[in-house]
Amino acid sequence: SQKIDVVYSFIRTHLRHKIIIFFSSCKQVRFVYEGLRRLRPGVPLMALHGKVKQARRSYVYQNFVDKKPGHGVVLFATDIAARGLDFPGVDWVIQADAPEDVATYIHRVGRTARFKKTGRSLLLLCPSEMGFQDLLEKAKVPVEKIAINPDKMSTSSVKDQFASHAAQDPDFKYLAQKCFISYMRSVYVRKNKKVFNVKKLPAMLYAESLGLPSM
Repeated sequence: SQKIDVVYSFIRTHLRHKIIIFFSSCKQVRFVYEGLRRLRPGVPLMALHGKVKQARRSYVYQNFVDKKPGHGVVLFATDIAARGLDFPGVDWVIQADAPEDVATYIHRVGRTARFKKTGRSLLLLCPSEMGFQDLLEKAKVPVEKIAINPDKMSTSSVKDQFASHAAQDPDFKYLAQKCFISYMRSVYVRKNKKVFNVKKLPAMLYAESLGLPSM
C-alpha cells in the first residue's frame, strides 16, 4: 500500500541518478508514469512497455540512453526492458513489483553494473512475498534486507494527490482502475503460490494508494 509513495520518495532523493523502475504490467507503467508526471518530481520521466508502438519505443530508449551521467532520468518499464536492450550508465534498478522468478530478477538487475561498472539494485517485497528472498538465497544471489528510512519519505502521501486527480479527471480514474486490476491479475497468475498469494495482499489499501475510493 506504500509502494508508490516509496517509489516517488526514492525518485525525489535521487534526482541526479539514472534509474529504471520495473512494474509487472503495462497498465501499471502507464498509470504510475502519468500519475507521477503530474506531480513534477524534478526529473524527466519516461515509460516503456509492450503497448508502446515501435517508433515511440525506439525514441524513448534512445532518449534514455543519451542522458549523460549526473543528469537524472527515470524509466518506468515492464520486463520488455529486462532483456535484449543495453542501457549504459544505469545507477539504480528498482523492482517495484517482485519478478516472477530468480531468472527474471537477474535479467532486471543486469540492466545496471554493465561492463565492469558498478550499479545498485532495490527490490520491494510485500510482507506476504518475503519467501522470494529465500529463493534468491537458494540461488546464491546475495541480498540484504533494509528498512525504509521514514525521514527520506515524502511528507505528503502521493495517494491524496492521486485521489484529487481521479475525482476531477475520469480518464485518470480509469487508468487507476485498470492499474489495480492488472496488478491483481499479474499476482493471481503467478505459478509460485507460496510466494504470490493474491488473497494475502491488502487490496483495499492498494486501491486507496492509487487514489481510488473503493476496490
